[in-house]
Amino acid sequence: MPRRVAGDKVHEFFGWVRERSALAVGILESASSRDEAWSFFTLGRSIERADMTARLLATRSLTEASGPSWTTILRSVGAYEAYLRTYRGVPSARNAAEFLLLDRLFPRSILFSVMRAEQCLRDIEPRSDRAGVGDQALRLLGRIRSELEFRPIADTIADLPAHMDTVQSATSAASEAIRQRYFPTNDVDSWVGIRRNRLRITHVTGFHYDGEVTASYNEARMLPVSADGQLVLYSNIEILPISSSHAYVDYWGTRVSAFEILTPHTELSLTATSLVEVRPREHPEHRLTWETLADEIETRTEYVEQLGQTPRTVPPAEVVQIARDAVAAAASPCDAALAICTAVGELIEYMPGVTGVHTTAAEAWEHRRGVCQDITHLAIGALRAVGIPARYVSGYLHPRPDAEIGQTVAGESHAWLEWFCGDWRGFDPTNRIDIGERHVTVGRGRDYNDVAPLRGVYAGPHASRLFVTVEITREA
Repeated sequence: MPRRVAGDKVHEFFGWVRERSALAVGILESASSRDEAWSFFTLGRSIERADMTARLLATRSLTEASGPSWTTILRSVGAYEAYLRTYRGVPSARNAAEFLLLDRLFPRSILFSVMRAEQCLRDIEPRSDRAGVGDQALRLLGRIRSELEFRPIADTIADLPAHMDTVQSATSAASEAIRQRYFPTNDVDSWVGIRRNRLRITHVTGFHYDGEVTASYNEARMLPVSADGQLVLYSNIEILPISSSHAYVDYWGTRVSAFEILTPHTELSLTATSLVEVRPREHPEHRLTWETLADEIETRTEYVEQLGQTPRTVPPAEVVQIARDAVAAAASPCDAALAICTAVGELIEYMPGVTGVHTTAAEAWEHRRGVCQDITHLAIGALRAVGIPARYVSGYLHPRPDAEIGQTVAGESHAWLEWFCGDWRGFDPTNRIDIGERHVTVGRGRDYNDVAPLRGVYAGPHASRLFVTVEITREA
């Protein structure tokens, strides 16, 4: 790249820059996995496009007499040919502005770019909110889209510079909201002395069949999502035998890979690989009274839904009494919830092999032994029994707090819970610790049945055997 460009070579140089940029973007689009990294890249590019198109439109409006023609403006963003195919005529001020503002199919229109940015935000952090929008960036982008879509185009063009200034301000504010949420550099000072983990997780699971099966239909919930305290840098799932798959986000906000294999096979294997940065979670105190908690629960469906027992979480009478005793001794619902979960974790011995995936909370209590799934079901049932909403969380736990960087250890899927007492508070009753930088969240639900890593059916008379391995490497 030259350090100096002669005056008569400026146009040629900018053409060279445009070609190289297009080449880089083309390579990225053709060779990148459509994961969180891709979503962040597309999000940034979409917001930038909306901002730059708004600047071009504002400049054209302010320099009506001496500025570039609409043909030049359209060519500058690669829109001239698409415009001609749409309007079939010489560019006019109204049509050209309308095309760059509102066309739903042209990638550089403001409306298209804003809609693409909104979709990227939903892909990065799927939501199960039943009412309202809590994400500030999503709210800002939605406001731009609504104003563009529903304001008469004549009104927009009549005061185009002011409206474009509003778009630029909103995209700038949205970028800042995204930076603060996902890349909070202003929080560096508060992290001094606090450990942060970057974890690479390789989860291999599937079924061995005793003979050939003709088809199978499955769902996998094995990929984490970005959320508060957790940022997914990369995630991918490989399915063998190779099959087509459909990815979606379920009602509870968990990423799901649904797939079918319609050729004969003797083994089904899935490998989910994720790179996640996990930070310590904040657990602020909420001194709610029981009356205030009851009123708060009635305001959101997501709280009410986590109050009802499921067949897996119905607690035995002894556990209910333990929960009631904790309530009587606690100063607040939050203190009671912590006491209940700690008590359940102390009374159940962690011992693999005693229970299975279909074991209920009551059955695990009879054994007084079980795994994280059983202990979590018991704690959830106890909390719900005294009026505290609680939900099941599935994910991974790095088993070694002092693991060296680069060290790979054997892990396993893990379960914990979150209770509501003014905010959702995570707690690991199996290890009796707060959720921190060693926990990676994959999904949430009412119980294990909502977040099972792999479930499905197959056609054939042969028995199947599940296999599972999890490896976790601390990379930073």
